[in-house]
Amino acid sequence: MQRIRITKRILSTALATLIAGSMFAVPALAEEAYDGYLYDWWNEAIPSQTGYVPERQVTGNDLGIGDFKVPLDIFATDEGDFYVADSEFETNFDDGTYSKGRIVKIDNDMEKATAVFDRVDLSEVGDWLSAQKERFDSGEIDEIEYNAITAQGFNIPAGVYVTPDDMLYVADSKNRRVIAGYQRKDSQGNDIFVAKYIYIRPDEKDYDENVAFEPTKVVVDRAKNVYANVKSITKGAVEFSETGEFNRYFGANRVKRTAEVLASKVWQFFMTEEQLQKSKKNVSAEFSNFDIDDDNFIYTVTEVKSADIDVLKKVSPKGTNVFESMGISDTTFGDFYSVRYRDVTYSSQIIDVDISENGLINLLDAQTGRVFVYDQDCLLLYIYGGLGNQKGTFTTPKALETYGDKSYVLDMEKANITIFKQTEFGAIVNDAIELYSDGKYTESMELWDEVLRRDNNYWFAYVAIGNAYLFLGEYDKAMDYFYMNSRGGYNQAFRNFRMEYVRNNFSVILGIILAVIIIPIVIKKVIKISKKLKQKKGAA
Repeated sequence: MQRIRITKRILSTALATLIAGSMFAVPALAEEAYDGYLYDWWNEAIPSQTGYVPERQVTGNDLGIGDFKVPLDIFATDEGDFYVADSEFETNFDDGTYSKGRIVKIDNDMEKATAVFDRVDLSEVGDWLSAQKERFDSGEIDEIEYNAITAQGFNIPAGVYVTPDDMLYVADSKNRRVIAGYQRKDSQGNDIFVAKYIYIRPDEKDYDENVAFEPTKVVVDRAKNVYANVKSITKGAVEFSETGEFNRYFGANRVKRTAEVLASKVWQFFMTEEQLQKSKKNVSAEFSNFDIDDDNFIYTVTEVKSADIDVLKKVSPKGTNVFESMGISDTTFGDFYSVRYRDVTYSSQIIDVDISENGLINLLDAQTGRVFVYDQDCLLLYIYGGLGNQKGTFTTPKALETYGDKSYVLDMEKANITIFKQTEFGAIVNDAIELYSDGKYTESMELWDEVLRRDNNYWFAYVAIGNAYLFLGEYDKAMDYFYMNSRGGYNQAFRNFRMEYVRNNFSVILGIILAVIIIPIVIKKVIKISKKLKQKKGAA
C-alpha cells in the first residue's frame, strides 16, 4: 500500500510539472490547447477528460463594430442576448459630449452586434440633476465629482447587468456611479440608453469620504436591490434600494485570524487613543466579483493573492455565508498547489464567478487562465482553459459567462471572446451530478458507469456509485467502490456491512459465542470429574 501511495505521488508530481510547463509555454503545433486534469481524493493531480472544448473566437470586427479596446465584462440574459462592457472605446460627439467606453449588445448566436450604447440620455432624471447641482453649488461635492456623476458619456464602464425586464445596469467606474436605464432607438435609429436611476456615493456617515466610489461590478436581486462592488471597500458590496437609497454593506469577508492579528488585538489594550488611530487596522479582503442565482443567493469571489479564506462565498439574502454553515467555506478553489516558474510563484487567483442554469459554479482563474467547474457542494467536476495564444487559451482572462451548454470567456488583452462548447463527457457528468444532487443515487448509476467507462480516473464516480450501493443496502459492493476513494464512505459501508452480517447470522454467531463460553466450562467439569474418579480408584 505504501509503495502504491509513493508511486501515485511521484506520478502526480510529474503531472503537475507538465501542467505547469504547459501553463506558460505554448507549443507552436500542438494539437490540443491544454491538457485535461482533475484532483483525486488526496488532492493529487490526475489526468482527466475535460467538460468543454473551444469552438471559436469572436472579435469586435466579427460583430461589425470594430475592434474591442479594453473589454472588462460580459453578461448573458435569460433570452441569450449578450452585453459586453468595452471600457476604453473613445467617442467624441458633435455636441461636445465625450465617452470613454461603450456597452455592446450581441445576438444569441454571437454573429453580430444588435446595439451599441456609448452615451447616456439624462432627460428623465431632471429632478436628480437639479439636486446634484444644488449639492455642487453648496460645496457639498466638488467640480470633479459633479462633472463625473452627471456626465452624458461613460468613463471606463467595468461591469454590466441586465434584469429579466430588460433594465440595463452599468457600473460606470471612473464616473463614480452605477446607472440603471432602459434601451430604445431614436427617430434616426440610433441606440439610446435612457437613465432611470443613478446610484452614487452614499452620505459620509455611511461611507468613508477618503475612498472614491468607483464601482466595478453590479448585480440586482428580485426585489430590485442593487449591489455595487467597489474598489478598496472591505465591508462588502454597497447595497442600494431600487430608487437609490443606501441600504447596507452586504457580504463582507471574514478577517483572517493569524498570530499577527491576535497579537495586534492584545497590544491594543495598552495603546493610547492616538496610537490606536495610527496603528494598522486588520481588515478583511475585498471581493473582486460576484453573481446572483435564481434563488437570490449572491456568490462572491476574492482575487487577492493573500486570501485563503472566503475565496468563494454563497451569501443568503440575510448576509450569511451558506458554505460556512456547510463546513466548506475554507475549501481550496482553483489549483491546489502553487507553481514556481522563472523565479515567480503562481497560485490561483479567482477573478470571476458564474452560476449556470443548472446551478453549477464556474470560476475563472486569472493567474492560470483556467475555468474550474464545481457543483453546489463545491465538488470539482472538471477543468478547462489555460494561458497561451492558441484557441481555447487566454492572455488576460477577465470575465466568464455561461448560457445553455456553452461558456464564454472574455480576454481583455486579446480583446475577444472565446466560445466553448460542452463535450459529450461533460454533458454526461452534468446529467449525472444533477440526478445525484437531487438524491436520485440509483437513477444516476448508469450515467456514472458511463463516466468511468470513458475516464476511469474520475474518482467521484466511484464515490457516487458507492453511495448508490450504500442506499440500496449492498454494502459489500459499496466498499469496493469507496476503497481508495472515500475513507468516510468506506467506514460507513463497513459499519453497515458488519451490522447486517451480525443480524443475518445472529443464531450462528450466538451459537459460536455460547460454544466459546460453554465448551471451556464443560471441559473443565469433565476434567474435574475425571480427577475425582481417579482419586476414588486410587483410594480403593
